[in-house]
Amino acid sequence: MESSYPWGEPFQLRLLAYQLREPQKALNLVEPGFFTSPMMVDISRNIRDVFKSHPNESILISKTTLKELVKESLGRKGREHWPAYRRMIRRIYKTKLKDKEVLVDQAKKFVRENRYREALVKAERAVSARKYGQVHEVFEQLKSFDVPDGLQSWEWRNLPKLSDFPPKEVLWLVDGVIPEQSALALSGDEGVGKTIFCLSLSRSLTEGIDFQGRRVFQTPVLYLGLDVSQVTLQSYLRAMRWEPNKYFRILTMWTGEDKQPPMLDDAVQMEKLYAIAREKQPVMIFDTLRDFFEGEENSSTDTKPVLDAVRKLRSLGATIILIVHPPKSGNSLIRGTGNISQKLDIPYLMARDKWQGKDVVILTCPKKNRFGSTHFNLAMRQLFIPIPATDPFLLIKEVKDWKPSGNRKQQDTNVDVIQYVKDHPGTNQKQIQEALKMGDRSVRTALSEAKDDGILKSVGGSRKELRWYDVENEDAVAKDVLVEDMVKELGPISKTS
Repeated sequence: MESSYPWGEPFQLRLLAYQLREPQKALNLVEPGFFTSPMMVDISRNIRDVFKSHPNESILISKTTLKELVKESLGRKGREHWPAYRRMIRRIYKTKLKDKEVLVDQAKKFVRENRYREALVKAERAVSARKYGQVHEVFEQLKSFDVPDGLQSWEWRNLPKLSDFPPKEVLWLVDGVIPEQSALALSGDEGVGKTIFCLSLSRSLTEGIDFQGRRVFQTPVLYLGLDVSQVTLQSYLRAMRWEPNKYFRILTMWTGEDKQPPMLDDAVQMEKLYAIAREKQPVMIFDTLRDFFEGEENSSTDTKPVLDAVRKLRSLGATIILIVHPPKSGNSLIRGTGNISQKLDIPYLMARDKWQGKDVVILTCPKKNRFGSTHFNLAMRQLFIPIPATDPFLLIKEVKDWKPSGNRKQQDTNVDVIQYVKDHPGTNQKQIQEALKMGDRSVRTALSEAKDDGILKSVGGSRKELRWYDVENEDAVAKDVLVEDMVKELGPISKTS
């Protein structure tokens, strides 16, 4: 039987174990009649009947109870085979389910094939009876059939409640910097040190050692570097004095024809990464994002499958770091369409600065941080220390006494003001000051610089009464100007009117 059937007894045994442990989720997935063994059909039917009799309860059927139910449901001939039923039930309870998502995907194919088999049987009967019209009806019904993506029926009683999910705390791979199962971006100008930073981070993650004084949880890292050559990568590792252990793996243009990094917008190629994410739950670093999809980076349509792939990797347990570049002008952190930064959990920015006459690199998250505060700053010095007769030594060291300069404080203010205007089109300076609790001078400077950069525009009124808009929000500007013109034309409206 097993050799002629694509889903044999081992698979069907796991499917029965899934139905037993999660009967509500399996309701629309497991049909007793689809099992090839009569014993499995009987056991599945009993599990289903118990759940249907108690639809509002979480049913966990004990082995003793299931034995009694199955035995009672059997006729005289069926009870002659009771020892085999008992052994089957024992095997079901011993079956472990380590890969439910894979099992469910297989089960959907299993259900679909059974539907087609049923349709072919019905069609053959209709042909034998010369009822040809029924043949067309059978296949028309088949066209509309699809296995539901949800594992439970969409009824109010089956929808999740908040109490179904225990409170979950943020788990940090790098304390305060890299949350587990998150999607991050690391943006910065060319040459600022993004790759070096990520390699240093990878070393701490794979070895489980502190990163810039922050506690680290040991995690596998997969570095996908289409933008780095073999010479460059190996020279970085030599400079770091790092010999990676078994937890560090790479995929680049030069790691072999059968080991090429998959494109994020290629669903077939991505299955390989999904399997790794599901098994290892690693940190995956994409250097750089633009190299990992074929579409136009300014198109939300072209970048949607890319972001869908990133979110699926995250849902399977991976932590994603996308190395990106900022636009040449404007206030965005990531070059291209805005939906990239919108879908990420933390878009970090790396930028050069001066502190006490020395070059430093500052890591900030000025836009948003779904896991903490946007007032995050990590100042570092990236030092290449020359050593005679050998490679230079690369050292990344936190600058603990660093404080933002006046210019950087104003830059942070500019970001907050621009974001507030985008979220509240038509607001004026006074309202911005009150909402953000900022002084007149800093808000006025932020608005003026944003206007000069072509990010914001103002309409009507005196200085503090000017209404401010994002230049991209032309509809809101036109609407407010139209209302203002109508008010001027109609004149003041009296209370009596």
